[in-house]
Amino acid sequence: MIDEIARRRFSKGHHENQDVETGVIIAQVLDGLLLKPEPSESIGKMMSNVIYELRDEYLSAGQVPIKQNIGDGIPKLASSYARLQSNPEIRKEDVKYVFDMWSSMFKRAAKISSYPMKTHHMYELTGEGRRVYFECYDVFGAEYNIPIVEAMDAVTVDPVEFELAIDSLVEKGYCRRSRDSIVLLEPYR
Repeated sequence: MIDEIARRRFSKGHHENQDVETGVIIAQVLDGLLLKPEPSESIGKMMSNVIYELRDEYLSAGQVPIKQNIGDGIPKLASSYARLQSNPEIRKEDVKYVFDMWSSMFKRAAKISSYPMKTHHMYELTGEGRRVYFECYDVFGAEYNIPIVEAMDAVTVDPVEFELAIDSLVEKGYCRRSRDSIVLLEPYR
């Protein structure tokens, strides 16, 4: 049986590319294992201030749908981001970047959870379908006759994607369509 299997033949260039890429990959893995960026004292104080700010934002939001590990999150993310940038130390820019990323993720998760549609139903729609539904829902609400022209002006997708998104919404029962308008339907009645 083994004798019947043909050996794969690769071009000479393939092996040369593989040799070059192997060196880069090994270097990246070694950097990831050996680089352990630590914060300086001033960066540590900055992280503490950022954690206070995140904690205040988290507590002021009231009940939220996600569990946050605020105390570990910023230091670990900043260290990982510094390692990704091949920096042996955590810089202010790294802390600011991960703080902005964390904050935008938190706001986005809170916004998504405030919609009347359950998360698992959101993923039944196409990506553009979700975008069109929620952008139109934010502007017009549900059970409102929305002219197609106004709906297209309110969303950030091109016309072809808009039509496909509306098809997806209609198919799943989240939208009713007429010749020149749409009506978003509430996900639950």
